[in-house]
Amino acid sequence: MESTADLRTAPTPAEERLKAPPVALPVDHKGMPRGDGMVPVASVNQFQTLYNGLSRLYYAWFDEALKDNYSNAYRMTLDPMISTCLEVRADATALLTGSVEPQDDDDPAQLAAAKRVNADLQSMPGRAAYRRALLVNGVLTGLSGAEIVWNWVPVKGSLRMRPVRFAHVDGDSIAMDYSGWPSIRVMTLTVPNTTPSEWGPVYRLTPEDRECFVLFKHNPQAAQYWRAHAARSVIGSGLRNRLYWLWALKCQLWQMSLDYLAWFARGMTFLFYEYGNDAHKTAIANAMKSQDGSSAYMYPVMMTGDSKPYFEKPFEHVNVPSGNADFLIKLITSYIDDMIRFVILHQSLTTTVGSTGMGSAVAEAHETTFDNLIKLDAMQLDDCETADLVSVLYRVNEPGVPCGRYVSQVDSPNMEQILNTAKTLIEMGGSVPEKYIKDAAGIPATKEGDTVLGGIQPNQPAAVGAVPDGTPMVGADPSGQQPVS
Repeated sequence: MESTADLRTAPTPAEERLKAPPVALPVDHKGMPRGDGMVPVASVNQFQTLYNGLSRLYYAWFDEALKDNYSNAYRMTLDPMISTCLEVRADATALLTGSVEPQDDDDPAQLAAAKRVNADLQSMPGRAAYRRALLVNGVLTGLSGAEIVWNWVPVKGSLRMRPVRFAHVDGDSIAMDYSGWPSIRVMTLTVPNTTPSEWGPVYRLTPEDRECFVLFKHNPQAAQYWRAHAARSVIGSGLRNRLYWLWALKCQLWQMSLDYLAWFARGMTFLFYEYGNDAHKTAIANAMKSQDGSSAYMYPVMMTGDSKPYFEKPFEHVNVPSGNADFLIKLITSYIDDMIRFVILHQSLTTTVGSTGMGSAVAEAHETTFDNLIKLDAMQLDDCETADLVSVLYRVNEPGVPCGRYVSQVDSPNMEQILNTAKTLIEMGGSVPEKYIKDAAGIPATKEGDTVLGGIQPNQPAAVGAVPDGTPMVGADPSGQQPVS
């Protein structure tokens, strides 16, 4: 227990705030890196409640769709507005060309290895479909995977390990533990290396399995402190979480629209029967049952003293106006669908026709916005392929060579601008590497045996049949026609 003297000498909170902030210790370059190579606070410890303490897996119901109704999470993918926008976004990225780039462009060994590994990667059958599946599912759910089948393939007299087949794995079938290591949900615990979870058994990938599995992570971001069930979003978060309640509202409005349309198509009929006369009521009810799809209401009516009813006619038919139905349909198509399209594509003119005005830059702005979205998706997919495909190819096929990086070509070169700039530099006495021009234009290097198409410069001897006057020829033969070899 502290003495009274210790309490008197203890600094007050105000004095503590006036102290200088603590200074970090110097880094030992021969020891562990800063923070011992770890984050100060693990993501799993940043939440109010901890789930799955035994399996060490993030909670399965990690987004709003799965938390509310996992069947609706599937039905969302059947909405043509959502599925089409996802495919438009994924197709543009999946079709991008790219190549493996070495860590050191000046190292001939790394350049040659990068060229060989790029050929291994591009030989994968169905590569565009594999990239598209990763993107469509990953952008929606936050995670997407693919199981890779490797095989030895003879290439120029040597065997190289290459991807020969893939099988896509849905993001909801991937379970992530607190360390970020993936597992795959399976049907039974009888499979070896499985562990139970709140959503059924999962198979934890071995290190060898991990090299046969590609994991695409979309937009990793931490969840709020009080939403522990959504903690897995720190691995990857999808658009399904943002779109679910908007989509649910859309479904409800469609139901209201169809109900209203039924009333509008048939109208409403009000039938009157004598109050207390059960025979009269039964006769009217039986008559209405014989009409398929009837939308009639029956009301009892009191009789007057002279046995005359208070109503002047036995029934009344009311036509329902169509204005409210039009409003509901416009609310769905002009607001909710546009909102869904904007969330997925960040613009609308790639999938719809809109008035932009003559001379306006609206179309260009929409194109730039879409291009930026494609670049972001391409960078995330490049990181995925570099970590899970390229690194494996380097380790097996190019042992000892530093691993390169796969880079998608997201910016198409402006050849007209490149050629004009090169021409200007040459006219000013500068020089331009031929390889740069050919690479930008996609023209391969000339190899022995190729038929070469090329023009002859005007001042070359072959063009004039002799050496032009005034052209110095050092070491020429006496005739002055051909240089001495």
